Amino acid sequence: MLDKPDACKPCKWYGDGKGFVPDEIHPGAKITFCAQNPGENEEEKGSPLIGRSGRIVSGSLEKYGLKRSDANWMNILKCRWQHENELPHDEGQQQAITHCTATFLTPALQQIKSNVYVPIGDLALEWLSGHTGIESWRGSVICPSFGPLDGKKLLPTIHPSYLFKRPTLRTASRHDFARIVRESKDPKPVHIYRDNFRKLVSFQEMIETLYNLSFKKAMIAIDLETDRKKPVEAKLKVVGIAWSPTDAMNVYWHDSDPDGPQLLKAIGDYQGDMWSATPFDVSVLTNYGCKLNWEKQHDLTLLHSRFDIELPHTVEFICSMWTERPYWKWLSDIDLALYNLHDCVGEWEAASRLSRFCIAKDPLVWKVYMRDRLMNRVLVRLHLNGMPFSPEAYVEEKAYYEANKESLEAAVKDALGAPKIEDAALQLRIVDSGARFGEDTHYLGDLHAPLHCGDGALRDLSHGRQSLPTVSRLYQFTAGQLARKLS
Repeated sequence: MLDKPDACKPCKWYGDGKGFVPDEIHPGAKITFCAQNPGENEEEKGSPLIGRSGRIVSGSLEKYGLKRSDANWMNILKCRWQHENELPHDEGQQQAITHCTATFLTPALQQIKSNVYVPIGDLALEWLSGHTGIESWRGSVICPSFGPLDGKKLLPTIHPSYLFKRPTLRTASRHDFARIVRESKDPKPVHIYRDNFRKLVSFQEMIETLYNLSFKKAMIAIDLETDRKKPVEAKLKVVGIAWSPTDAMNVYWHDSDPDGPQLLKAIGDYQGDMWSATPFDVSVLTNYGCKLNWEKQHDLTLLHSRFDIELPHTVEFICSMWTERPYWKWLSDIDLALYNLHDCVGEWEAASRLSRFCIAKDPLVWKVYMRDRLMNRVLVRLHLNGMPFSPEAYVEEKAYYEANKESLEAAVKDALGAPKIEDAALQLRIVDSGARFGEDTHYLGDLHAPLHCGDGALRDLSHGRQSLPTVSRLYQFTAGQLARKLS
């Protein structure tokens, strides 16, 4: 172990004065990695990022023909607290961070002239950029406006040790390193978006734009902002569309606006491909009376799940992999309309790039997606009959069902009549407006009647009678099970 220098003595982590790990600087290196604190191997040998995590980072560079000497290696903290890996997360840690960065890291960063700086993990991200949440910000190019890296280019990535806990993020890590190497060739961001956003236009302006784009059969992405309740209960706030990676517009929805029905008709009449992030937005539009062109409806998260089922399927993650656009979700609490416009262009670009990739490189994925997307109309009908959309709402509905199972089943029998079970398998045939989706029969273990999910949905089940609240509650739970089988 290296002795700690005298400059460390005022720090509360000085301890026995052993275990100092200085930065490893290589003049002219175009990449600078900055992690949280040394590990046991680093402490013993006095060199940063040489343990298991460091070897993963070095190995990722080697795939692109780069050596360890082509990068600088640093840590926020220069030693381990009492020679242990776990940080105390107390006032002493904050004092150690302040002392280490002021004494060692800031002066070193001011002398380095790398093209890209890579925060590894949450602590490095927060100290170097002011942002929190490494899973959200990973892969994004950030240019801070403060601190020792004011105006410099950062590209955060996940700490390699975290990949052993979340192996599904290994693909994201490989993607990050490809971008790190690409960004290391120039001090300026490789890709800069010149956004042409038209925020909160009039209904008539959006209607005119939609019909003009429809005439060209241009691909668009549509995104809604609501109060995020279940689709059947959601209230519209903002409706946005994008037709390129940089062109988008939106309107603030007013239920009382006389042009509202015309806007919904323009959306329903659209003749080009229309992409949404999930069936949620489509369900809300349908609930507001929009008659969609189902042949042209596409689902970004569904395509991504067919492309690689093990990856996360949030818009945030998909756009981090298929666009160059920096993370923007933090805008939701600051400027909802601007947040919506970023959602629209991000979804448009991701859908465009991912669909073109699948069609050209993996046509089987595209074929499976085109088959499975027909089920979205079924999911919309289930949503509009009260199916919970979020996992939290699903848990709540399930608990309600289990607590009131007997009375609910009795109400269902009264409303629908005795169940007719044709065979032991309890067949569940999914039918939408008379069209069968393939020849497969789907099974659901405890559903007591065939479920016809078309324009009638529960009305079909109740033979045209108005569905009782208790009936809807019961089938909310059943529909949740069905949705998981369909996805």
